[in-house]
Amino acid sequence: MDEARLIKDYVDVLVWPVLVFAVFIVSVTRFRDQIAEAILRVRSVKALGAEALLEGQLSAEPEVPPPAVEAGPAEEVMNAEQAHFENEVTRVQGELWQAQTDLYHERVYRNIYGTQIALLQDLNQRPAGIPVEEVLTSHFQRHVDAGKIWAPAYQGNFTNYIDFLTSWGLIQHLPAGIYHITAAGRGFLTYLTALGIPVQKAL
Repeated sequence: MDEARLIKDYVDVLVWPVLVFAVFIVSVTRFRDQIAEAILRVRSVKALGAEALLEGQLSAEPEVPPPAVEAGPAEEVMNAEQAHFENEVTRVQGELWQAQTDLYHERVYRNIYGTQIALLQDLNQRPAGIPVEEVLTSHFQRHVDAGKIWAPAYQGNFTNYIDFLTSWGLIQHLPAGIYHITAAGRGFLTYLTALGIPVQKAL
């Protein structure tokens, strides 16, 4: 009797592990391909929670952009101050450029001869330019004649006479032997006209 009970107890203890093992073997054999595919698709494992996430089971939720936040009073004030600052910078830059341009024109006027101003005026009326020979025999000759009034031995220097105009960017010497007025030269004439500055100067 005792032996029968002992055998029954052994059977009761072993029957469930054997049954579970048998079911496991049958499942692995029958669903081998599906299990292998699932293992390959495992993306992450939560060790402590024994949680496996399968790639096919997770659908990435679309990112929702954060709701637009309307500018508050403080931001509106900052934006207004920034716009005012940018306008002030633009205004100061314009005034600085104008001051530099006026200084440039004043320096030119302080040193230019009257006949050189006349040459600029003629060049401004003749877009095709004036040949070197004409400048030499007309404008430069008038310059020499005016100088002889003050100093009869005055001969002048044509190179210096022209170099002043080219070095200040008022005219340019084209390869064909033609002098042509530049934008700076036209700007200088506009400056004289706008401020009513006399164009009649010595020499």
